[in-house]
Amino acid sequence: MTLRSLALGSAPETRHPGLVDPERVAVDPLARLLTEAASGNRDALSRLLRALGPQVLRVARGVLGSSHPEIEDAAQESLVAIASAVGSFRGECSVKHFACRIAARKCVTVRRRAKARDERRRALASIPPPPPAAPTTPARVRREALRALLETLPEEQAETLVLRVVMGFSLAEVAEATGGRYFRAPRGQVGVDQIRRQLRSMQQSESEARRVTVHEARFALVLFPAFLLLLLEALLPDAWIGRRRAAPPPENRRRKRGRR
Repeated sequence: MTLRSLALGSAPETRHPGLVDPERVAVDPLARLLTEAASGNRDALSRLLRALGPQVLRVARGVLGSSHPEIEDAAQESLVAIASAVGSFRGECSVKHFACRIAARKCVTVRRRAKARDERRRALASIPPPPPAAPTTPARVRREALRALLETLPEEQAETLVLRVVMGFSLAEVAEATGGRYFRAPRGQVGVDQIRRQLRSMQQSESEARRVTVHEARFALVLFPAFLLLLLEALLPDAWIGRRRAAPPPENRRRKRGRR
């Protein structure tokens, strides 16, 4: 974002330039630019921001540190705040001091915001992951069905379902969190019934898939011995198989021995 675009995009409060001390305007060139900018002169506002840019950047580096990743953003936000506040300048200090005060407040806000964001990230990183569930547990099946269901629901129903089922909110808490937008008694009950039907259907499909898998496994166990016999007949010599087939049963052998 350029200083020109900042000046064009800002809307300073228009006021009479005589409210600034004429003596200060005479000794401070920036005061003259600020007075013209406060009167609605966009070109004067652009030149004022360009002149204050190095000072604002110095404030941002001093507050955030030279290696902070948000220095440029803080400086841009400070210039936007200065452009919006030119109409409030009363000449009680120099224009540079006026700009530095605004930049200091803005940069402190940026630093606090970044610190809060880092603390949230560290807090989330310190939360241990949930233990992995067994792939065949009913809880895992329900969780997977719920996640798949969230992809098919409208936004308001998905949000309500997450708050109620995942986060464990009560119905009153869901209504409070959504401001009553997504949870209303008549339509909410219809939505809950629809969600229950879809979730039950997905669980039944999952159970049917597991039954098919178990049936296939049992069928394979039945066919395996027969397949093994066919494999043995294909690999063993024909003479050995014929000799085994031609051998008399044990009862016939006992009878022959008794006759002898």
